[in-house]
Amino acid sequence: MPGLSYVSYTARSTDVDLAVAAGAKLRCYGFSIEETAATAGTARVRLLNGSIATGEMFLTIPLAPNEGVIQTFEGGIEMPNGLSIDVTSGTVDIAVFHASP
Repeated sequence: MPGLSYVSYTARSTDVDLAVAAGAKLRCYGFSIEETAATAGTARVRLLNGSIATGEMFLTIPLAPNEGVIQTFEGGIEMPNGLSIDVTSGTVDIAVFHASP
């Protein structure tokens, strides 16, 4: 996909409000995430279309200790209100791939 970009965070245990700013044609094309706590534990992350406070949750990612997941979305998922990362529990490394075609 031409113009594909990403945001990434290491050892994240707090939210990232509007990690990607709103854009009429913004689409999420996938993510890579791994539970990375110093003492392995479970983690849960939600991706939202919009801000943490008012955004629409479109994906919840539950992780077991030391688990990693890579997921792609063919054609992307529309995210016109921006993309927020809500770390509801645990510590993770995460990258989210996006574009505004």
